Amino acid sequence: MLGLRAQSIACAASSHSSCWRSGLIQTSSVATVTAKSPRRRQNLVGRSGPSCPIIHHYSTDSASLDSSPTSAPPPPSTLTWNDYLALRRSRRNYNLVASVATCAGSTASGVLLVNNYFELIGTYIALDPFFIIIIGTVASAGIGWLSGPILGNFVFKMFHRRVTAEMAEKERDFYARIRKYRVDPSTQSMSNPVPDYYGEKIGSVADFRTWMKDQRAFNKKRQTF
Repeated sequence: MLGLRAQSIACAASSHSSCWRSGLIQTSSVATVTAKSPRRRQNLVGRSGPSCPIIHHYSTDSASLDSSPTSAPPPPSTLTWNDYLALRRSRRNYNLVASVATCAGSTASGVLLVNNYFELIGTYIALDPFFIIIIGTVASAGIGWLSGPILGNFVFKMFHRRVTAEMAEKERDFYARIRKYRVDPSTQSMSNPVPDYYGEKIGSVADFRTWMKDQRAFNKKRQTF
């Protein structure tokens, strides 16, 4: 009995070792074949082992970039330089009309106040009544004239709301060019005055070119004499 059991254990051990060797040989052969051909590797793996679920990984970076709202480029400016300079001249007219209106109104108001409170003002200011009337009238006119551009700009912006932002941008660029190309006023003389230092006479692109020629002529005359 003991001999038969020992023989059966030896046979089982030998069969297990042979199976293990055959498994190694089969695995090495599969590895060799799969290294040579990736397609055959997929077929062998699919036949030999159980099917595993295939997990697909998708990158969400491109999707997030595509889905994210892109900032639209700013629309090009539709206000040309000639349009800006024409609006600038129109705004100056608005300010002039407003200054005249506020100056007349404040002058009339000042005269009425001085006449109504003449005795009260005379008790605090020891001056001749004639001088008091003149000073009050001049002060009222000056306040009205200086406050006119405030009213003029307000009325101008009310009628030109659509181009207010573009006009402000053009104005910054315009004054930057004026500061860059205007001459040095410290070198002026009686025979060679500064030609339009602030560019107030510029009303079109042609006027700006003429202004540039005047600046060059001033510098040339200054260097010559």
